[in-house]
Amino acid sequence: MTLFRASLATGTATLVRILAGLVLNKVFAIYVGPSGLAQVGQVGTLVGLMSGVGSGGVSNGVSRYVAEYRDDDQAARVVATALAVALVAVTTMAALSALFAERIAARLLDSPDRAWVIHVVAAASAASALSGLLSAVLAGMKRIVPITLIGIAGIVIALICGVALTVHFGLAGALAATCLAAGIPGIVALIYFCSRADLRTWIRVRPDRDSLRRLGRYSVMALTAAIAGPTSVILVRDHAATTLSWQDAGYWQGVWKLSEVYLSFAASLLSAFVLPYLAAMRSADVLRNGLLHVLRTLIPMVAAAALAIWLARYWIVRLVFTDAFLPMAELFWLQLIGDVVKIAAWVFAYFLVAKGLTFAYVATELVFSASFYLLSVLMIGRLGLLGITAAYALNYLVYLVTLAIIVATHLRALARVPAVSSPPLV
Repeated sequence: MTLFRASLATGTATLVRILAGLVLNKVFAIYVGPSGLAQVGQVGTLVGLMSGVGSGGVSNGVSRYVAEYRDDDQAARVVATALAVALVAVTTMAALSALFAERIAARLLDSPDRAWVIHVVAAASAASALSGLLSAVLAGMKRIVPITLIGIAGIVIALICGVALTVHFGLAGALAATCLAAGIPGIVALIYFCSRADLRTWIRVRPDRDSLRRLGRYSVMALTAAIAGPTSVILVRDHAATTLSWQDAGYWQGVWKLSEVYLSFAASLLSAFVLPYLAAMRSADVLRNGLLHVLRTLIPMVAAAALAIWLARYWIVRLVFTDAFLPMAELFWLQLIGDVVKIAAWVFAYFLVAKGLTFAYVATELVFSASFYLLSVLMIGRLGLLGITAAYALNYLVYLVTLAIIVATHLRALARVPAVSSPPLV
């Protein structure tokens, strides 16, 4: 499948996700308002964090090795090992969530009485981790269409449940709906796998130590990303709510959510298509051309989408949210600049993942997640709420430059190694 066809398939699922996200955000805006939306954002970020931890951080490694191995037995051992790792991670996560549920709820939601939300988050995160792992298998096999259909089915079911819960139960329903949006696709993915005889045989293979060693470095990278990034966002949102107000935090959450929705296309394409192809490439010249091809394809699309959103920002706020959210329109321009830079940086970050450059990936994730929080604290003090988006754009600009230097250095070193034939990125 070519990048264009993969973009079409991924774009279809992303369009459905965008429409569903817009509908659900509109319902949230009407029934819970800006302050409620900020709490929904805290829960959503926590679900993302725990989903990443629950997968054991091996999904990217699964995509790489399933794509790289032509032998089904080898690929099956990798998948079986990944499932075993995920089972241990999910069990540990559930136990810790049950133990600290009241404390987490008090910190994130200002109410220990909402400890039940943390239990629901744990269950949804386990299902979401399963979905990510199974999707990684399909991505490695380059089965983009099943990934698309599974995603669409999960999105539609979650939307119906989410709207019903929010309308009938207000903020409590919205918090539960946020959890379901992450968990339901996992159930759909499991049903698909159980229906395919060629895939069912893979889970009957015993895990092995060699596969665990291979997946280990990917686990370190993915767990770092799953924990560091969402934690910085939670801390920034909490700082905004504490120093400004929950309402102001809700305005920023609205802008952040819109970014997540339209950038999900690029993120899905990078994960499902670009990562396996970069993993399969060997020579410096082919890798360089592949990176340039991805950048030339993705960045103009993201930039065009960002420009369109900025031009229509007031109309979008009224359509997706309500007039109560109009102050957030002033945050768009810096956020959208940061979005474009962010996707360019992610292309280089996925290169580090594809080539297993563990130290470089982990170090940059930790440093720039921390710097986003520190810059936000500094700039909120100087610019108020606008300071978060300024910190976001500046942080990703420095991140992009740093990653570009790391990748260029690696390619120069690789060019000195005898070339190995690689499949072209077409």
